[in-house]
Parts: sequence; structure tokens; C-alpha cells
Amino acid sequence: MNLTPSTIRAGFYRTVAPDVLLPVITKIVGAASRAGVWQIPFDQAVRLVREARARGIKCSYDLTALAQKNTVTGIPEALYPHQARGVERILRQKRLMINFKPGLGKSATALTALKIAGASKILIACPAIVRDTWAEQFELWWPKASHEVEILESGKQARESKSPIQVVSYELLDQVQPCDWHAIILDESHYVKTADASRSKSAARILSSISKDAYRLFLTGTPIANEPIDLHNQVNLLWPGLFGELYDFRRAYCQSRDNPHAMSGKEWFGLHPARAAELSERLSYLSVTATEKEVEGLLPPVNFQVVRVRPSRAFNLREYLD
Repeated sequence: MNLTPSTIRAGFYRTVAPDVLLPVITKIVGAASRAGVWQIPFDQAVRLVREARARGIKCSYDLTALAQKNTVTGIPEALYPHQARGVERILRQKRLMINFKPGLGKSATALTALKIAGASKILIACPAIVRDTWAEQFELWWPKASHEVEILESGKQARESKSPIQVVSYELLDQVQPCDWHAIILDESHYVKTADASRSKSAARILSSISKDAYRLFLTGTPIANEPIDLHNQVNLLWPGLFGELYDFRRAYCQSRDNPHAMSGKEWFGLHPARAAELSERLSYLSVTATEKEVEGLLPPVNFQVVRVRPSRAFNLREYLD
């Protein structure tokens, strides 16, 4: 059995599988067949190789190649181990969710990786309240590029900006013009967890316009804000089709119960315990995580950070102080 990278779908391998493997492949969420050729999500390719070898089937790719275990050099020694691990994963995969808990250096990890990669055209979408914070992060982690950062504050500015590094709120993302971005960062990516939301549609439009080789980095400490289905659209924007359709994902990884008030007569909730380990393993290929417990002893007990917040134009600070 041969597994080769798909030329039409990023993040997939293509193969013509023997019949004995069909029961395995048909259970892979995101796998699809056309004219007898299967498209296998890359995070499940290692699993398929293991299943094939267990049945005595030879494969053309070894596990280390599929798992992308190649070494990356040039990572600064000053980074904490979890940050260095994140930088390495970014440089290897180019598409990654950075799911560090708050305060553990998501933006530092992303900027360090892009600096090493030599990215010069970068778009950062984030909640409006942290736009200025990103300018400060550039001054801290990539000072030579800080003078090229432009914070977009209006639709007109977003439409007309020619700056190589742009920081925009999700509310203005639909105004940003397509460009050959080298990297796009979605900060607090759980903001795009709902596919039908306008901000998610804006993100999908801009992500679909860039090269498949561009960096796509999603930063969030809470990838699952409420239910497991919060993951689906985030992963779908990062790797289109990797988790299949929303219904396929819910049926595989969520629990269900009858609800006569729901349109389908059924509602989905919580994580299916029988497939929790499978989902966790799949996410390990798509994301890098770090918890406070992992970095205990590495960080100071208290870390103060000044966050500048600009009042809106409608807010008269002078009248408030008087």
C-alpha cells in the first residue's frame, strides 16, 4: 500500500487501500473516497500504517516520515521548553493551534517562529481590546519588525493599508483585502468556533486566499469554550476537511439525546467517552499545549503585565474624571 501526499487537499494523504483495511478507513472521521482513491487526514495516516502493518501489509512510508519527526534548528535557547517545542512544531508543520494557558507565551512562540522563518507579510486578527498588545509583543520579541506594524482601526484603513504587518480586530477582518500573506495569526481563535458567524466567514475568506504553504497559527487557551463541537470550525479553517463535515464530527465525538424541540429531533452534548482518547490523539498532531503544572518552577510566582486599553470615541475620559 502506498501513501503519498495529496496534491489537491492540504493535510491529506492519498492511497488505494486493500479491502481488508476498509473497515478501518471508513471509521476515520474526515476520510473520503473518490473513484476508489482514499484521502486520509494526515493525523490519521500513522494509525492507518500501524493497522496495515498489523495485518501484514507493506507500506511505502515509514512511521517517522508520516509523523514528521525531522529536527528543526535555530531555536533561541532563551525560550522556555514549552515555547521551544511550539516554535519547532510551527516551523515543521506551518499550520498549528497553540493552546497554551494564559500567560505562558502564545504570542512569543508565534512571533519567534515567524521571525526564524523570515515571514515578512503577516496578518493578525484578534479581539479589538488586544490590538495594542500585539504591537508591544513585536517590540519585545521582534523589535526590528515593530516599525512595520500597523493597527487597523477603521474599515477605510483596513481596505487601504499596504503595511507588511497588519493587526486587525475580528469586526474589521472582512474589510482586509486579499494579499499574498506569508502568515496569518488568529488570536483567541475560539472567536471563530461558529461557522455561520460573520467573523468566521471573514476568516475563511482571507485564509482561502493565501498559499497552501503560508503559515496559519491559531492561538487560544480555550479551544473548547463550551462543547467539543467548538473545535470543528477552528480545525476546519486550519486544515479544511480534516475532521469531515460537522455532522460527521458530532456523530463520532459527541454524545446525543432525543430532543423534540431540536430541528433534527436530537441534540448533541459533551464528549463521547468511548472516543475521547482518539480525539485527544488527533489534536496532538494539530496543536501544542502547555499547562501551568508543566511549567511549574520555570515561571515566577507572579507575573505582572500592563495591558493598555484605549477608550472608545464615545467615552469622554475628561468628563468621567471630573
